[in-house]
Amino acid sequence: MPWLAESTVQQVKQYNDIVGIIGNYVDLKRRGRNYIGLCPFHSERTPSFTVSPDKGIFHCFGCHESGDLISFITKIDNLTFIEAIEKIAEQAGIKIEYDQSKSFESSQDDALKESVRHILYQIRLQFTQLLDTSPSAMNYLTRRGLSDETIKSFHLGYAAPAFNLLKWSEEQRFTTEQLKKTGLFFQTEQGALRSRFKNRIVFPIIDEMNRTIGFGGRVFELDQQGAKYVNSEESIVFNKRQTLYGISLAKSEIKKQKYTILVEGYMDVLICHQYGFKNVLAIMGTALTTEQAQKIKRLSSSIILCMDSDSAGQTAIERSCELLLQTQYQVKVMQLEAKDPAEFLMSQGRDAFQEHITNAVSIIDFMFDRACQKWSPKIIENIPKIIECIIPYLRAETERIIQTHYVQKVATVLNIEPELIMAKILNLKYNVRRGFSSSKNSQKSKRQKAEEFLIVFSATDLALRKKIFSTISPDQLTDPLLSKIASKLIESESVNAVLIEGIKDASTKRHLTEIILKADALNLISPSENELEDYISLVISDQKEKRISEIKDQLKTLEKQGDEEGMTQLLQELHGLKIK
Repeated sequence: MPWLAESTVQQVKQYNDIVGIIGNYVDLKRRGRNYIGLCPFHSERTPSFTVSPDKGIFHCFGCHESGDLISFITKIDNLTFIEAIEKIAEQAGIKIEYDQSKSFESSQDDALKESVRHILYQIRLQFTQLLDTSPSAMNYLTRRGLSDETIKSFHLGYAAPAFNLLKWSEEQRFTTEQLKKTGLFFQTEQGALRSRFKNRIVFPIIDEMNRTIGFGGRVFELDQQGAKYVNSEESIVFNKRQTLYGISLAKSEIKKQKYTILVEGYMDVLICHQYGFKNVLAIMGTALTTEQAQKIKRLSSSIILCMDSDSAGQTAIERSCELLLQTQYQVKVMQLEAKDPAEFLMSQGRDAFQEHITNAVSIIDFMFDRACQKWSPKIIENIPKIIECIIPYLRAETERIIQTHYVQKVATVLNIEPELIMAKILNLKYNVRRGFSSSKNSQKSKRQKAEEFLIVFSATDLALRKKIFSTISPDQLTDPLLSKIASKLIESESVNAVLIEGIKDASTKRHLTEIILKADALNLISPSENELEDYISLVISDQKEKRISEIKDQLKTLEKQGDEEGMTQLLQELHGLKIK
């Protein structure tokens, strides 16, 4: 193939909006001169992925993945160098030109990947043709409710018993080394290659770039031997953890609908698409993986989990929920009366399925219901188990109003005090008789209380934080620990539990959680406009009064010393403070 024109390559290399393009994959937030976010290459809850717009590079301090924009796109989308250049150019609005006088000599690895994808595509075409020659295979798909249009859209095929895939491949002059890399063959003890697919309906697995990367095969005859489903072996182009079935046809609809419905099986995807729900993807395994979640995040930040109703399906939802705690997804769960989404749609219809989408429950409701099914809340010894199960999900909810709603709901069902659950969320001990324990029993001044409340407001509301610290600075706070917390708040964009979890110092974390819970217990988390102004004014005026008192004491000392120049300077400062 022709090589990209040097001018195109250089323009891509010099393209300076690395943040803009990586921002399509990672939620980046500015920190100083750089940008940070959760690494797309490994699972983490604290951002360690850094992008430098000045240097045009990225680096993860967790998994140590690093490079420039081209290497990022190459890795994240599993592309060759030339494909990455083309993709960046397209997004950046750079005209793609080719040099017809040169041919592209890809690296050995890239060349092998390209050849494997080409072979898989050719085999896909052959399987598709074989399906047309098999009435029994077509009848099976028809009985399962699939239309001709759906069968063609997803390129379904058939691996006929009489079809010798190896022989056919050799006739196409595909080498043994290439065939081994496709994942479609296994090797006998004698070293001979054998096809994994015999007398099976074939589901081509196509990636987001519309490239065939593997196959799934299903038995369809009642007395047929072997596993119900088999997949291609993982290869240089197919990794189950990174793959989502149906993504090539679903990605545009997901962006349009702004949410993804996640199911378990191939047939679920096919039937959902056929009934008009085209924003549906299937996982390739027993539960959602980090890599799959990150791939979905590029398309939408909202997921509806719609797994099978059996024990395995519900367990898959639990595992997926646990994984999604590490992300910033909006997650809901659909609970169907039928075995799986395909069966439900064919028996109940499109409107009933849409109603279940509308009524999908939150991840907290689902996990709480599951916990109560495992451990009866009527037995007092089960209460701690239920709370421990639901706490991570309550803690992950950063919207204070929503979190409070669910805390109240859980507390009502379990017949316990909401404050006990809040204490668990913030890892703070709670004494039922005495309330929240305090490190000091001494009475605090109005100024000290005002400072605490301002810190609480700042820790629980980002807008209030910006308003407060645009008026006062951390060094104006008399309590050294509150001043230290204030400095951390100014540097952070987090609130509530997420903010607290990010504080490393144990004493600082404890003090902040303690004053938040105290304010919450007094319903003083959300101040009125006047209340906020009063607290700010109290801090400022109290500081001014304190300084006036200090000046008066200093004037007496200077008068005894006869220091007229010093007295003049202090009198000028005193005059300025009194007229403010």
